[in-house]
Amino acid sequence: MKELSLHVTDLCNFRCCFCVWGDTLRRAGERIPWTQLEAFLVAHQGEGFERVNLHGGEPTLRSDLFAVLELIRRLGYPAASIQTNGWRLAQPGFVERLIEAGVDLFVVSVHGHTPAVHDAHSGVRGSLDRVVKGLDIVRSRGGALRTNTVVTRLNYRHLPAIAEMVTGHGAAHVNISALMPSGRARAADESLMPSYVEIAPFVRAMAGEAERRGAAVTLEGFPCCAVPGLERHTIHRELAQGQQVKCLIRGAVWANHDAFVEEHCKTKGPACAGCVLESRCGGVYTAYVRARGWSEFQPLPAGARPRGRGGAAHA
Repeated sequence: MKELSLHVTDLCNFRCCFCVWGDTLRRAGERIPWTQLEAFLVAHQGEGFERVNLHGGEPTLRSDLFAVLELIRRLGYPAASIQTNGWRLAQPGFVERLIEAGVDLFVVSVHGHTPAVHDAHSGVRGSLDRVVKGLDIVRSRGGALRTNTVVTRLNYRHLPAIAEMVTGHGAAHVNISALMPSGRARAADESLMPSYVEIAPFVRAMAGEAERRGAAVTLEGFPCCAVPGLERHTIHRELAQGQQVKCLIRGAVWANHDAFVEEHCKTKGPACAGCVLESRCGGVYTAYVRARGWSEFQPLPAGARPRGRGGAAHA
């Protein structure tokens, strides 16, 4: 799939403890100029892009959001999606307006199964209650739901329960994200960032619970050796063959999001050289290695080669 990805605002009403943008968000009145978005969308009209994804910041805070969606539809893009913290989805009539404007996929951040866990991540009391209400509204209106959970020291033991909760509220796709040690997460350092060794059994259990309940699963930011048995779920270039996610972020254009992240945010080391999956793995976040080193990473042997995205999990 070819997709355009637009960072439409720096505004955010949450203060997530792991936010990669850190304190650059929440600037009063700041947003990305309309002219940037319009020029980008017009420039790629008719080039085969099948979806336009809107994110931020919190894209639902953009005052002319529906004008952006109208432009997307008028230019002939087949579908639109929105990545959101879910707060405004609980607002009466808001989901209906988004669906009428062409949004068919809602990617909602859910970082805990209880208010105590989720709200500790969002920094906003009552946020989980509103997110759950929003999930239920999207499901009742026929919108497709994908959730994203960033794994931290605050929630990793609860990952299976999170999978159970979000699928119970209609999530058909569960994305599990390794924490990127940047922005606020970098400041929190080890108090927030668990090791891959610590979280691996819980990530495996979350993936298993989501699949058992009929949801698709993807893993983002995980080197293949960190989650043996789940290699088929990891997001990287080989699994994304034929897919192009072209991004506009604050006036800068990334021709391919995955390639950009691998080149600028990740690295490979000695353990990677002897790994059978080296060519298909994106590597490890550079800041993670800087903090923790390479000792926990081991090359996967030839027998670890996965059967593909839909194959059976390895023992």
